[in-house]
Amino acid sequence: MTRQGPEIADVPLAGLLDIAGARLRRQVRYAKPLAKGGAKAAGLEELLRRSAGCIMALARPQALFMPVGVHVAAGQSQIADRVTLADDALARDVADGGRVIAYLLTLNYSQSSAFDWLGGDYAAHHVLSDLGNEVLFALGRAAHRLLQARHPNDRLRRIPVMASDVCGLPRVWDPARVQALLSVFDTANPGVSVTDTGCFQPLNSILGLAVAR
Repeated sequence: MTRQGPEIADVPLAGLLDIAGARLRRQVRYAKPLAKGGAKAAGLEELLRRSAGCIMALARPQALFMPVGVHVAAGQSQIADRVTLADDALARDVADGGRVIAYLLTLNYSQSSAFDWLGGDYAAHHVLSDLGNEVLFALGRAAHRLLQARHPNDRLRRIPVMASDVCGLPRVWDPARVQALLSVFDTANPGVSVTDTGCFQPLNSILGLAVAR
């Protein structure tokens, strides 16, 4: 299979930040104190403002899409000659002509640089973490729309990459396999890596697979 480079989309940050800020403000832990007004509400508004300023200054949202070859044998899928995944649905999709795309989403800023930008303010950094998560989720939704637009006649199914225990369930992906899938992006990877414990660096990053049928 001829190696292809990834498609890279730079997603405008301002729109993502607007969506993320609105969603965060609707969460109970923010909506209630903001609705009460007074000094606490004013303080929280300032933390939100500073957090948004930090993300606006540091983040560079990117979405990368890489077509990968998949070989299915004995119920297991070999992805890009690097990762083996036991996924019956994926094997069926590939057998039916589905095309597999690896995607990598990142906001491209480190927690340490954000903490420094905020002057070491722990309260502001806590709010920043919440807002950063919402921006990342907004990037994920935008990336899905971009991918759907590039495959308008296909149904897309996403396969999230999980490298940690969730609700007592066994690990779906271990860090070594996450790193192996990351490697398909080669030099186009903007610097996303995975730690031995399965955390992404930069933290606000998402890796996954999508099947287009």
